[in-house]
Amino acid sequence: MTDFITDKLSKALDELENYHTINGEFWKYSQLKAEELLSADDWRLQEILKFRKKVGEIKDDED
Repeated sequence: MTDFITDKLSKALDELENYHTINGEFWKYSQLKAEELLSADDWRLQEILKFRKKVGEIKDDED
């Protein structure tokens, strides 16, 4: 699964680590999903969704 972790995904997650949510807490400590925090066209969300899709495809193949 580490093959799916690209430099761009790592950069997106690094940026989000200290991202503040609406109520002022850090995203990494909140219960919010990335799609609840970021707009649909945000490049960071797009990278996360691509990763989730790849992981989902692998899980489907294993079932």
